[in-house]
Amino acid sequence: MQEPSCPVAAGSQKLGNKIIKLIRSNYEMRLVKHTRSSNIIDAAVAKPDSPNLIAGEVMELGAVAGTGEPEVGMIVQKSGRSSGLTEGEVTAMGVSLKVELDKEEYGWFSDQVVSDCVVNPGDSGSLMLNRENEAVGLVFAGSDQFSVFNRIDNVLKRLKVTF
Repeated sequence: MQEPSCPVAAGSQKLGNKIIKLIRSNYEMRLVKHTRSSNIIDAAVAKPDSPNLIAGEVMELGAVAGTGEPEVGMIVQKSGRSSGLTEGEVTAMGVSLKVELDKEEYGWFSDQVVSDCVVNPGDSGSLMLNRENEAVGLVFAGSDQFSVFNRIDNVLKRLKVTF
């Protein structure tokens, strides 16, 4: 656990944890510093050297039929560099989570979508599609049990691109 850098916050956390340990020994209080802005995407834009280097479809899934909104219970699918074609069900929406950026730094991401679609390292950046082949998200984290993806509308809006 990374200790707060603010002395007042660090002292409050320490005192709060001493009190909590007296009542509920298995619990712990952590203070989180919020900033004015929120991370809602982890994405980038690249321009190909030549347009003919880019196919207009997703490998193993075909052409993308526009965009859609993800929803809990929706079946989603992606073709990833490492895990290939996998599918799963959206299990949660509007999720906020902490992502390790390096050994001592974390980033908080909000308004994320979680599914049980398998992703492996190297699958980040895969387009998440619904059964109608509409783009609903962009993969940025996960494991062999779940995936986390940015809502595609947030990605397009923040990067100022169209589909």
